[in-house]
This record gives sequence, C-alpha cells and structure tokens, in this order.
Amino acid sequence: MTMIIAAARRFARSLHGRLLVVGVGSAALALIAVLAIASLRDVGQDPLGAVDPGIERAAEFSLPALDGSGEIAIADYADGPIFLYFWASWCAPCEREAPLIEQLWGEYEARGYAFLGINILDSEREARRFVARHGLTFPSLVDA
Repeated sequence: MTMIIAAARRFARSLHGRLLVVGVGSAALALIAVLAIASLRDVGQDPLGAVDPGIERAAEFSLPALDGSGEIAIADYADGPIFLYFWASWCAPCEREAPLIEQLWGEYEARGYAFLGINILDSEREARRFVARHGLTFPSLVDA
C-alpha cells in the first residue's frame, strides 16, 4: 500500500511540475504576443494626432464668449483638432483638471490645436472667478 501512495505522490508531483511548466510557458508566449502587437502599433506618435477619417465632425454650434467678445462658433476652428473642456465652478474634478488643461493648452496651441472651455450652469460672476483662479487663457464660452 505504501508503494502505491509513493507512486501516486510522484505522479502528482510530476503532473504538478508539468502543469507549472505549461503555465509559465503559456504566460511567456502571451507576453511575447502582447509585446509584438504593441511594437506594430504607432508607439510614440502624438496622442492628439490625426483624426480617424471615420469619425464624424462635431455638430455646428456657437455660444457667447465669457469675456464678452461676442459669439464663437465651432466652425471657426474647422481647420484643426478642437479640445472641448466642459467645466463648472462648483465641479470638484474641474478644479483639479483646470490647471492640467491650461498646461496642455500651453503645449499644444503652437501645434495648431484649439481649446474651447464651455461653462455650464454657472453665473457669469462665478465662471469669471473660476477662469481667473486657474489662469485659463484659452477661450471660454457660456452654455446659457
């Protein structure tokens, strides 16, 4: 009986060892496949690069500028990509995002990217305070 138990243990150990080798081998192959696919992609390209031709343009709209300079139409920016930033003074995530969006604007404006901030559900006074507090220099519109 002891010989049977010893043989069963050896078989179990060898089966466990084989399964471990197969598992590690499969994981290694999966990692190699992922790396191969990633290397075939456009790694290192500008993340705000060319728009897929299958993507439709945003609907035409115009809104009053927060600075009082008149209406701004999205069609005025048809020559390049537009980043639309919807924000409100009472929005906690907007408070955290605003400095980052301003930093992006500083980096991408010279590359031909347009940024438009669109304030929602704020009084003009609160919206102006938000812009001043965060030093936003890209145009902000009022969704009245």
